[in-house]
Amino acid sequence: MRLIVGFVVALALIGGSAQAQVISPNDRPPPGAGGDGPAVFREPDGQIFEAVEGGGARHKLTGFICPLEIESFTRSKLAVFDRSEGGRDVACGYQRDGSWFTLYLTRLPGMSGEAVFRTYVRQAEDAAPPKGEATAPLAPGVPPLPGFSRFWINASDQVDGLWMSQIGDWHIKLRVTYEVQDEAAVKAFAEELYRQLHDQVAAPEI
Repeated sequence: MRLIVGFVVALALIGGSAQAQVISPNDRPPPGAGGDGPAVFREPDGQIFEAVEGGGARHKLTGFICPLEIESFTRSKLAVFDRSEGGRDVACGYQRDGSWFTLYLTRLPGMSGEAVFRTYVRQAEDAAPPKGEATAPLAPGVPPLPGFSRFWINASDQVDGLWMSQIGDWHIKLRVTYEVQDEAAVKAFAEELYRQLHDQVAAPEI
């Protein structure tokens, strides 16, 4: 697997089919993606993600279910960055008005969480250069809390940032851009998402 320098913006999809969409060149995967190219879906594709009761999309490799909705944020996309990797680089996107999240599940055997997190931060700051500093709405800590965080104010006076945790070989990044007035909802989303992740993804089973 090769490292690439990319950055991420939310991609809102329209229509109800599971047909693959052209992915934005800004919506590149985190370190580890291969060469088949990305595809974005509104609904589970049945291969990497499978549909489950209640509108959830289960990522087959980890067992994690990307819910249809979390804390008033609605799922807007599912992304598979390289099908030849069998689902080792995927994402679930969520949106509410001018605020959005993208959750990345990336399998990177042998790579330390700290090193991967530094790469993620560099990518994110290249995409949205910091204008000022901000405090993470959810402080990192012991699981189920995320292990790392970095937040700042961007040029549009929104808050930009990311959290990351590691379960086994899986590096789990939650990237967010949000309006300041949405901070309480952003914190609630992150708390619930990381709780679900640590309930559903067990390192020995990956």
